[in-house]
Amino acid sequence: MTDHRIFHNALFNTASWVVAVLLSLVFLPYIVGRLGADGYGVLVLVLSVIGYFAVLDLNLGDAVIKYVAQYHAEGKMGKVNEVVGSVMLLYLALGCAAGVTVLLLSGELVTHLLDIKPELRPAALFAFRVGGAGILLTMISSALAAIPNGVNRYDITSKATMALGLFTSLGTVGLLYLGAGLRGVVLLNLAVSVAGIAFYVAIGKRLLPGLALRPVLSLASLGTVLRYGLFSLMSRLSTMLQFQGVRLVAGAVLGVASVTYYVVPFNLVSRAMAVTFRVGGVIFPVISALQGKRDFDSVARLYLKASRLIFAISTALCLPLFLFGGRFLALWMGESFRAQTGSVLLLLTASLYIDTCTNIPSNVLNGLGMPKVCGFFAMANAGINLALVYPLSRWLNIDGIALAFLAGHVLVAPAFVAYVTKRVLNLSLVRLFQEVYLLPAAAGLVTALPFLFLLRLPFTGVAAVLGAMLATSLLYLAVSCGMGVFSREERAFVVQYFRPGRKERAAGALEEPP
Repeated sequence: MTDHRIFHNALFNTASWVVAVLLSLVFLPYIVGRLGADGYGVLVLVLSVIGYFAVLDLNLGDAVIKYVAQYHAEGKMGKVNEVVGSVMLLYLALGCAAGVTVLLLSGELVTHLLDIKPELRPAALFAFRVGGAGILLTMISSALAAIPNGVNRYDITSKATMALGLFTSLGTVGLLYLGAGLRGVVLLNLAVSVAGIAFYVAIGKRLLPGLALRPVLSLASLGTVLRYGLFSLMSRLSTMLQFQGVRLVAGAVLGVASVTYYVVPFNLVSRAMAVTFRVGGVIFPVISALQGKRDFDSVARLYLKASRLIFAISTALCLPLFLFGGRFLALWMGESFRAQTGSVLLLLTASLYIDTCTNIPSNVLNGLGMPKVCGFFAMANAGINLALVYPLSRWLNIDGIALAFLAGHVLVAPAFVAYVTKRVLNLSLVRLFQEVYLLPAAAGLVTALPFLFLLRLPFTGVAAVLGAMLATSLLYLAVSCGMGVFSREERAFVVQYFRPGRKERAAGALEEPP
């Protein structure tokens, strides 16, 4: 697996996230305006129900990626078919059960459990019933989308995600303009899910000519993916428990306003840091493929290199938030809001900055088939956070909630990174510090010095603060190049990749990825 392919995947995986954010910013006001607050609320609730039932997928999408990558590298196409077929069979059973459950409960949801206006109830009932079918389609689609990712073609799934997202947004706007209303929007989402499945079926067969996309019962393969998926689900559930539990405690102890003061800065930082997880996630199938080839020396080299690059990217993203995040909040949300959340923003930025250090170790463990370790460390993090959030919130109010979040990361992340480095990969912690953290951190300190003087200057608008934040990130990248954070070969590679006329950038054949 070449650096070219990894970079290409990372670029498109990030681009799909950026496009999703932009589509939301551009079209959401019109959609909400046409549906109305109540109508859009029903749509969100339907999608939320689908999302909550989607936890029934047991995180087997990651299992498909892992074992497709490993067995494909080993040349075991029969095992690939067993894994994919077993997951499809399980998803058909779980999806049908979940869909029937939503169908049976939809009347109770609309008339008693949810406060929906009487005139909206018929459309809401229709939406929930259609949404029940959407659960099955979502689960099948996630299994099929994992196949291209398993053969390291994140660019394909990213392009599909962008195309389907754009079609959904434009179609929604068009239907609302024509007066279709909530029913039309829900049916459009269902149709897009069907189109996505058809696309992934065609792409899967083209990428893997021997792929047999039919449900099969292989107890051995089903047991393998279930063990992987259930342990992987531990990390997912601990994250949900941590984030949702903290918000509930905040609302119960400090009042519902405190939830806003916590969630707004959290969303600001987490959306910025999402870039690092989109970039780092593409090494997951690469590690599995290297495991299939028994090339563990390459696993160790990729671990160190990817960890350094992710730490540098996260520094470029967090440094502006450390320096100018408070100013941005004041101009964006108001000075009174910043007074409530300025410290919260700094504590959350520090927490997620530390968390990015676990990005590559987590993907390496998952790629090697060790999600249990990730799950146990994630549960430890969530346990510390939830144990501290009540006493610290009583003592320090909203700052205490953010401090509890930071404490979990400070206590768990270093131990997790050390475990993966020494116990799993048999690498020296001194080498890890020297090759991964030393230069990116030093470049961050050098970059911060001139901007400390700018903190005394008045900023008259959001654009000025955003300009200062962008300048901070760009200067950091320039300083990093000068200090050797990015090697000469890496810099030359990026220049070559974006050179006009590069033939690989033309839509290239599926069978011969760039």
